[in-house]
Amino acid sequence: MHGANRLGGNSLSDLLVFGKLAGMGAADYVKNSSQGKVDEPQATAIIRRATGFLNKEEGLNPFVVQEDLQKIMQQLVGIVRLGTELQKALVELERIKKDIEKVKAHASPQFNPGWNAAIDLNNLIVTAEAVTIAALAREESRGGHSRIDFQGEHEDGITYNVVIKKDQNGKMQLRKEPRSAPPKELKDIAYAKIEDLEGNRSYV
Repeated sequence: MHGANRLGGNSLSDLLVFGKLAGMGAADYVKNSSQGKVDEPQATAIIRRATGFLNKEEGLNPFVVQEDLQKIMQQLVGIVRLGTELQKALVELERIKKDIEKVKAHASPQFNPGWNAAIDLNNLIVTAEAVTIAALAREESRGGHSRIDFQGEHEDGITYNVVIKKDQNGKMQLRKEPRSAPPKELKDIAYAKIEDLEGNRSYV
């Protein structure tokens, strides 16, 4: 949305724009869905998974597991990336998955940040794995994605989007989806030289 940059504060506009789009999309899906009913077994499984953290006698601290996950992503899947480190990260993320299954949150009827952290781990690990798999598949350096072992942009790199989706067994599957041609005015901006964008401005 913002191009190849990493400016602070961009995430706020991302949240507002794509949060609204996601909400509108979800509402539209429900209105036009042929299902019309809640999948009760699936809903029950989700509730049991969320509350399961509270019902364990003992287990791992969710904040410790979250910190471990953060370290892996910072050290191995940072701004500057290397194929061997990304492969190592995937191995480490499999270990984190097993730790998440062992997480326990203290049961409390009041505000429970440990329970929130435990539930968040299920989403964080999905995001972490998707980012790592996508970074490993994109063998070029483009925008905020820099590969030491594949420096510079490749000509075909802009012709596709990397799409990752879980299969029926919960395993991440990656595909390269061809991109449609952008509107001419956006393409002209994207391929313009800095002099073209600055126009005839003169500096003193």
